[in-house]
Amino acid sequence: MNMIMKHQKNRLLVWLFLILLSCIWGSSYILIKKGLQVFSPTEVATLRLVAGALVLLPFSLPQLSKLTLGQCKWLFISGLLGTFIPVFLGAKAQMHLTSAVGGILNSLTPVFVLLVGVSFYKQKIHRHEALGAILGIIGSMLLVLVESKGQVGGINYYAVIPVLMSFLYGNNINLTKFYLHNLDSRTIASVSLLFVGSMAGIILFTQTAFPTKLATVNGAYQAMGYILILGVVGLGVAQVLFTELIKLSSPVFASLTSFLNPLVAIMWGILDGEVLMGGHYVGMLVILLGVYFINKRRLVASTYVS
Repeated sequence: MNMIMKHQKNRLLVWLFLILLSCIWGSSYILIKKGLQVFSPTEVATLRLVAGALVLLPFSLPQLSKLTLGQCKWLFISGLLGTFIPVFLGAKAQMHLTSAVGGILNSLTPVFVLLVGVSFYKQKIHRHEALGAILGIIGSMLLVLVESKGQVGGINYYAVIPVLMSFLYGNNINLTKFYLHNLDSRTIASVSLLFVGSMAGIILFTQTAFPTKLATVNGAYQAMGYILILGVVGLGVAQVLFTELIKLSSPVFASLTSFLNPLVAIMWGILDGEVLMGGHYVGMLVILLGVYFINKRRLVASTYVS
């Protein structure tokens, strides 16, 4: 009886985490866009990382002395792949893409979770998963080929950036599952963020004009507020929730956040006056269809590893 209750509780918890994370990360694109109205991509990325690291200091500092050198190595690599590099890439891409397109391209994460798992972790692949991966790649190519006017023909090179981010996320999800499974979620999220947040802090205060802009530019404090929300909630709180979701479920189930993120991103983009053309919608639909096929077996069965 207790096992059944625990199973039901965990099942409810993983879906709650999934929906909450999708809302948080789906809102990140519009917040980045608001922050970029005052600050540069480097300033947005580094301030976001610093804020996330600071809010998790009560968790990270007590754990440092308990970790081995090998664990610190994997935590640092996880921080680079899953946070540091994607945060910089995301800020750069957001200057040239709408929130909706950026969100949709990031939904390719399950594709790369699958491909990395098959290539490096000897995971088996089913036919519908292979079909989903092919559709995801086709959909991303369509979005890359869609010009700002919504016509297929030119190449929007900046659309490649979220694809690269999805590749990094896919690597990090598998790495977390296979190399950091013996650590609790708060330790993984907080210590990895502490490592990369420390580097970001040095860059922010020695290599950018952030302090000067904060003192002289109108709207700087409001823009900083958007970025702080990104860091505290989108990195600090969300990283703990996401790492726990991976441990409670599976890498592919956790990557389902990328299936729901775009819906939130599209909603914010429309509310902010962004316009999407026919070519955008076709590419988005193909990607989401691909993500559905990759997760079809799990969605139908609603199974997970407890």
